[in-house]
Amino acid sequence: LVLMGVRIIRSGRPPSAPFYLVANHLSWLDSIVFMAECAAVFVSMEDVRRLPGVGILVESFGTIFIERRSLRALGTVSRLLGQPMDRGDGVMMFPEADTSRGDELLPFSSALLQQAVDRGRPVHSAAVALFSTPGYPEAGALVAWADWTPIFSHIVMMLAMPMVTVRIAYSPDGLVSDHRGKLSQALRERISSDLLEIQPAYRPA
Repeated sequence: LVLMGVRIIRSGRPPSAPFYLVANHLSWLDSIVFMAECAAVFVSMEDVRRLPGVGILVESFGTIFIERRSLRALGTVSRLLGQPMDRGDGVMMFPEADTSRGDELLPFSSALLQQAVDRGRPVHSAAVALFSTPGYPEAGALVAWADWTPIFSHIVMMLAMPMVTVRIAYSPDGLVSDHRGKLSQALRERISSDLLEIQPAYRPA
C-alpha cells in the first residue's frame, strides 16, 4: 500500500478476532486494504484468482474463492466459512458480490451470512470510499474497478496518481440476527448510512 501511494483514513476501529466483517466493494484494492487493516480469511470472486499478479497476492491471504453464479458453490463456501470462524479467525466478505463506482450500493446477498446466524456471531460492517489526488480524474472512474478494465491498464492508471485515499467507517458494534435476510438488510442500511457521511458522491437508491 505504501508503494502504491495508498493512504487510509479511518473512523472507528476494525474488529478484533474472532470477527465477521462485511463491506461495500469498489476494487481489487479493497482486499489488500482490509488485509492490512485486520488480517482475515476473505471470500472473493473466482474471477479475481485469475488476475495476473493480484490473484496470486489475494490467494496468499488464504482467500476462499466463489463462483458468483453457482448456487452449489454458495453452499460449499458457506460451510467452509465455518472453519475459520470456529478457529477464532476473522472472516471478511463483500456481500454485493460485484464492484461499483462508489456512488451506489448494490443489492446484498445473504447466503454467506448463514454461518454467522447459525453460530449467533455478531457481524460488523465497514463503509469504504475512495478518493483521487486533487487535480486527477475522480476515484469512481480511476480507482474503482466497476467496469473491469484490464487489470494492468487499471493498475497503471491508478499508479499514475501520487496518492489514493481510502476512507473507512467501521461500525461501533456488530449485529446479531436469527434470520440472514434481516441481517443482510440491516447491514446494508448501516453501510448506506455510513457512506452518506464519508462519500459525497454516494446517492442511496
